Amino acid sequence: MSKRKVGEIKDYGKSQVFQRAYSRPELLARRRQLAKSANSRILRLERAKSDITGERMSDAPWFNVTKSYLDERGKRRFSESAKMSDYSDFQLKMEIVVLEEFLAMKSSTVSGYRAIEEQRVNTFTELGVPEEIARSSEFYDFLNSETFAKIAEESVTSEDIIDIIDRASDRGMSLEQIVSQFERHTRNTEGGAKALYERFGLNILDKKR
Repeated sequence: MSKRKVGEIKDYGKSQVFQRAYSRPELLARRRQLAKSANSRILRLERAKSDITGERMSDAPWFNVTKSYLDERGKRRFSESAKMSDYSDFQLKMEIVVLEEFLAMKSSTVSGYRAIEEQRVNTFTELGVPEEIARSSEFYDFLNSETFAKIAEESVTSEDIIDIIDRASDRGMSLEQIVSQFERHTRNTEGGAKALYERFGLNILDKKR
């Protein structure tokens, strides 16, 4: 194996770190470097709040893997120790993978997190969701709700649901009222897209898109 400076390689990668013969000093240096970067990002995410939900960015579900890894070890941060004498080489490699996967996430930075939220809002507004609704936490709560899942099971497409939200809001209905109608629909014996449109007093043939 050719000689390399400690920490020279910027990204060991999941396959590389297990397949190539890195020395322990190289693994320790890389893990510590990554740990410092990750801890810095975690701190910033804890201090920042989502523009949509108002919750701490660090509480977002896409960080669950990282948080579970730390929780299982009784930690809130990655160790920045240079020695890690209680870790085997295999454990060092595992932690390097966890760290690299966290740092590779665009949402692991505050600016990246906000960019993703803005992109998501733009996606829904382009599909016809009013911007006020696309920027509300209640809208995303609905998308992740049992009500949405039940409606989707009836072969109602997401395009139909967005079309209904768009047209119902045009008629002056609030998101709370729209979601309430969706919930009533799930308790109705007659399912399907046509019945759902009719519940809102809409004709499925008059779709905007």
